Amino acid sequence: MAVDVSVIIPVYNSECSLEELYRRLTGVLDGTVQNYEIILVDDASSDRSFARAKLLHGRDPRVKVIGLARNSGQQNAILCGLRFATGEIVITLDDDLQHPPEEIPVLLAKIALGYDGVFGVPDHKRHAFYRNLGTLGIDILLRLIAGKPRELKLSSFRALRKTLVCQIQSETMDFIYLAPLILKYTRNLTHVTVKHAPRQYGRSNYTLQKLVRLCTQLVRYYSKIAEIFPPKINRPQYEVREIHL
Repeated sequence: MAVDVSVIIPVYNSECSLEELYRRLTGVLDGTVQNYEIILVDDASSDRSFARAKLLHGRDPRVKVIGLARNSGQQNAILCGLRFATGEIVITLDDDLQHPPEEIPVLLAKIALGYDGVFGVPDHKRHAFYRNLGTLGIDILLRLIAGKPRELKLSSFRALRKTLVCQIQSETMDFIYLAPLILKYTRNLTHVTVKHAPRQYGRSNYTLQKLVRLCTQLVRYYSKIAEIFPPKINRPQYEVREIHL
């Protein structure tokens, strides 16, 4: 059965944050929308994240849990969640509570104005300097290869309409990055300013080396180079090991 809002959260080694994330999410959504689902996609965590997620599912059937067989990366974990989402509006956010769930109504209010997608952009980013620098580099790269408008700011905290989600989830390439795919299918996008909390749990998985590799892959898969030399599909995007819906 379709719901009003689907919230997709890629989960990786976040057993300590899941309970608070669930409590805060349901507290916001219960007072904002009539029907919703929370989809936790565990990206082969090495801690007890998947077990904690299943406990939440046992307590609340609105929590759907998907366990991936191998670590496939944040973007593929989100793509997996998109393929199971039934909501008219789909929201994606991280599992570390730096994206405060209390800001979700801000995204919903903005997308209600008719946009296909709305990005929640931090008022003040609380990331390491190299990561902020990497974000700036990716922003410039997306302007060059995907035609991103200069004034549009992007974030992994976003609300997307179901029509856009259906287009994105049909992609088959083995390297998935959502930002250029969103820009491929629509320009009816905007952003809003939201709060950004200090990291309370775990540590960032991003390194300077990963950011450099990301930029290289963006050029390889999403620039004109991909039209001239189409990349081969080397492996499945992800493999689902266990599902609790």
